[in-house]
Amino acid sequence: MVTLGRWFRGGEEGDVLRGLERVVADKRATFADNVDEPVHRWFRFPAGFSAELVRETIRVFKIGKNSAILDPFTGSGTTNVVAKSLGINSVGVELHPLLAWVAKVKTYWEFDLPALRENIGRVVSRVEREVYERASRLVEEVHLKPELLLKCYPKHVLAELYAIREVIEEVEDARFRDFLLLALLSTLRDVADADVG
Repeated sequence: MVTLGRWFRGGEEGDVLRGLERVVADKRATFADNVDEPVHRWFRFPAGFSAELVRETIRVFKIGKNSAILDPFTGSGTTNVVAKSLGINSVGVELHPLLAWVAKVKTYWEFDLPALRENIGRVVSRVEREVYERASRLVEEVHLKPELLLKCYPKHVLAELYAIREVIEEVEDARFRDFLLLALLSTLRDVADADVG
């Protein structure tokens, strides 16, 4: 049996355990629940878990704004995004570089929204103007890409994806560039020929 006694006084431990049992029984714990959640849906991570489960667990443990949360296996940042949305400090540790980067991008919310919209519009316009010319140059190099990519995407689609990435990588502001790269990454499943789950 889990013992939480050193964190709670009196009978609180039993209350917390019962609360956690209810949360787990009442909530689905999979990432599939996050498809309608702002920020969480930016990157579909099948091994992730439900943001609602994290919110309910924070409520059961009575974690407030004066607390901090450590997630030693942060994955794509579900716990950190929930904590940030509730005004709770959190730290996530993740060994996988891509997932660590995704979590970092998903937890940066300090953009000036009107400027962000304007900058997105500029980049989209550049992509619309330049993607086909860049892709026609890149299509000759596509055969050098990893075999798995060639199985998942037609050559012209792969060339267009690399062309879009080129435009994004020319963005000077690193935070904005990362935001756009995550947006591009989130589209890869939708444009793949193969079933990538």
